[in-house]
Amino acid sequence: MPKLSILGRAALQAEHGVNLYRLLSEEGLLDGPCGGGGRCGKCGIRFLSAVEALPEEEEFFSPEELEQGWRLACLHSLTEDQSIALPGSGKSTVLDQGLWKSVQPDAASGYGIAVDIGTTTLAACLLDLKSGQRLTSATCLNSQKAFGQDVITRIDYAATQAGGLERMQEAVREDIRQLCREICSQAGIESSQVQAMSIAANTVMTHIFGGKDPSSLAAFPFAPAFTGPLICSGEEMGFSLAPGAEVYCLPAISAYVGGDITAGLLVSGIRELPGCSLFLDIGTNGEMALCRDGELLSCSCAAGPALEGMDIRCGMRAAEGAIEDVRLSEAAAEAHWQLQVIGGGSPRGLCGSGLLALVAESVRHGIIGKNGRFQDHPLVEVEEGRKRCRVDALQGIYLTQRDVRQVQLAKGAILAGVNILLREADIQSEQVDRVLVAGQFGAHLSSRSLVGAGLLPAALQEKIEYVGNTALSGAGLCLLSRAERQKAEQLSAHVRYLELSVWPNYEQELMSAMRFSCGE
Repeated sequence: MPKLSILGRAALQAEHGVNLYRLLSEEGLLDGPCGGGGRCGKCGIRFLSAVEALPEEEEFFSPEELEQGWRLACLHSLTEDQSIALPGSGKSTVLDQGLWKSVQPDAASGYGIAVDIGTTTLAACLLDLKSGQRLTSATCLNSQKAFGQDVITRIDYAATQAGGLERMQEAVREDIRQLCREICSQAGIESSQVQAMSIAANTVMTHIFGGKDPSSLAAFPFAPAFTGPLICSGEEMGFSLAPGAEVYCLPAISAYVGGDITAGLLVSGIRELPGCSLFLDIGTNGEMALCRDGELLSCSCAAGPALEGMDIRCGMRAAEGAIEDVRLSEAAAEAHWQLQVIGGGSPRGLCGSGLLALVAESVRHGIIGKNGRFQDHPLVEVEEGRKRCRVDALQGIYLTQRDVRQVQLAKGAILAGVNILLREADIQSEQVDRVLVAGQFGAHLSSRSLVGAGLLPAALQEKIEYVGNTALSGAGLCLLSRAERQKAEQLSAHVRYLELSVWPNYEQELMSAMRFSCGE
């Protein structure tokens, strides 16, 4: 069996001919938005011995990088002993705090665990079932990332790979087992003392967790195998919980508005809030709901991986070394960027919030025009016939024209969804009383960037409230109270879902929303 030596890590042995991306991703060492399909360029590794570059790799690496040995892992196999170096990585930040409300717990004693299964990350917390007190929490990346970064690639993996659904199901269950062990250890208890578990997840993640075929979610009419709550035993799911422990997955609203959004609507009490409220959770999929006088409309849009730092030339996750915010300074002799970096120190790349802030500032200062193209500016240069914006030349960080296009696609999809909800409710953006921004992405995002990059109408900038990980909070409510579970089930059934893919004139709506509102 050939051996793969990894600089600074233990060597791996594998079967002859194994794909390097598959080997490294299954070890949790590498991931890419396209799941190893050779399309995103995010699985770069550096060979320490000579390996011939493929023509496809010239799109993702400069001649200097190719000379240094940088290649895409997904395009190479292990046929002999090899030595590689992996790109630097920082500790990812995963959000585990969110809006909360008081409830009357049902149980007289015991412990329960609430879990948020996100496409990218997982978060879990241990609750005292008598007092409702949150005791400990833990987070991790979703190991399913090895099979694709978004729900569509994972649906495809389940449909096209023998045993694919089972592998992804076991990956997320093992993530949950590890989180359970961690938070129970922190609290000084055994997992066998945990009497119940409640899970909030998007519809695809819930299907995969429950071992349900998700393929119907990828084709019109996008019908889930089920939308109500999924209830099973801890033993059935392979968890070492107390005998008879129940696992409750919150109900979904539609194929692409899942139990995580039901949880957010529940914990925010959106139907009881006066006036008009917009709830927004932005990730690879953008989910939103509009509530006016107790009536709820919802929709979802494919924002793509750009807003999570993926499929971007210098993109990365929100981890140490990621640029999370920027400002353009023109006070000195020449314009330059003031960078806010997670963890301080030198920047390694752009996470989603930094990318959006960079685009918003570039639009505001005329570096990017209304059509998304770079304008003449001291920070804009031409490299191999293509324009790019210099962010940190010393660290090799640039914003490319293709990056801007990816942001346009994401912002167009989200803004189009918001506009359609407003029109369907027959209100103007000025009539919205509050915008509740939930989730991992919102934790690092300023209202200035949300509006400046054009994801939301300008009239909403002063009405934005950040509510954190409401999926985890809502799961906690359903863990503590069966009355809250009933509210969640009633809530999910009450929401009217708008399917944008068949919405009249949606393409024109999307194209219009892709334009920036200032610039040239």
